[in-house]
Amino acid sequence: RLPGEEVAAEAAFQAAIRLVPARADSHYNLGNLYLAQERYGLAIQAYKASLFYDPNGHLVWLNLGISARESGDLELARASFNRCLLLNPKESKGWCNLGLVCHQEERFRAAMHAYQQALLCDEAQSEAWVNLALTFNAQGQPDEALRCLLTGTSLDPDSGDALFNLALTRLLLGDFVEGWRLYESRFAS
Repeated sequence: RLPGEEVAAEAAFQAAIRLVPARADSHYNLGNLYLAQERYGLAIQAYKASLFYDPNGHLVWLNLGISARESGDLELARASFNRCLLLNPKESKGWCNLGLVCHQEERFRAAMHAYQQALLCDEAQSEAWVNLALTFNAQGQPDEALRCLLTGTSLDPDSGDALFNLALTRLLLGDFVEGWRLYESRFAS
């Protein structure tokens, strides 16, 4: 799976599957390759094959959910994240991704609960702070969003998403000097 070796990696995973079709990890690794390539339909197929042989892989459920969410299948994504969390309730990325699905469905209270659960599992997860802020903003609570974004950017000062959303929130709150400075900083790199 080295950069530039994706074709060889795909061929190797497929050969491994032909040799021993019941190896859940071969299907999982092939799914991870497809997910990294944003080939979500193929990733979903590979993860489902992995789960056929081992339905208890919480990370397989997590990545199936991510692939489903990215492909627009929110029902499969939600079910996958719920299964992931049933198998491992402390999987912060499962909670965070479940929150994204709830937010997309405009179920903001459920999204906030999911992000808060993610932070209980790992309070240093910058993505959960940023996503929680987006949900606060969607509900007209920019002061709470600002608090979350400041925490998120302190944890990951290079996060473009966090900085961009911090800029928008500052502008929303009328802090135009800092808001425009942060907004313009996205062009620097």
